Amino acid sequence: MKLSKKGEYALRSLIILGIAEEMDRKLVQVTELAESEQLPVKFLEQILHLLKEAKIQKGSQTPGTGTVGKITMDQVRKIAEVKMVDMNANDIDAAVRMLVGSARSMGLEVVGQ
Repeated sequence: MKLSKKGEYALRSLIILGIAEEMDRKLVQVTELAESEQLPVKFLEQILHLLKEAKIQKGSQTPGTGTVGKITMDQVRKIAEVKMVDMNANDIDAAVRMLVGSARSMGLEVVGQ
């Protein structure tokens, strides 16, 4: 299975967050996570917003065989409205399309399109 960069970032982030949880570390700063994994902060914030809205705490146990969760178009639009200033999008619809692509590449099913 070939992952997009955002899919790779999401997977790496979930792994680090899982390790932090195992070490009884309940809070990990986005900047700390981005720095330790050499991930772009803006991309990481978008990814974490998608994962949070979809209530994903763990990745799929069998990667590449389906989805790990669902997210609605309303949730995607809400994220786009918050993160648009950090995105390379001309309008809200373009930001939504970018986030929908990211969500799908991360294994999230986008419902309500």
